[in-house]
Amino acid sequence: MALGTPVVSTSKGAEGLDVTHGKNILIADDPKAFAHAVRSVLKNADLRQSLSVEGRKLIAEKYSSDVIAQKLTSLLGKILERSINDQ
Repeated sequence: MALGTPVVSTSKGAEGLDVTHGKNILIADDPKAFAHAVRSVLKNADLRQSLSVEGRKLIAEKYSSDVIAQKLTSLLGKILERSINDQ
């Protein structure tokens, strides 16, 4: 996604990610549905483009290294504050 590659995944593969089927990913759990989703991406340029743009946007907004670093810094600050207050 971060590279703009349209993604087809299973529910298990997308577990823990804040993705939306049909917006920034296609999710299919059985072989026939998975093959159909991949075929749809390959044959539909508009779908490819949409999944690519929305996938990159999702990664930039929620999973970029800057976003993760900010969340980690905030968490560590809270832990440190709690530790200082408990002393």
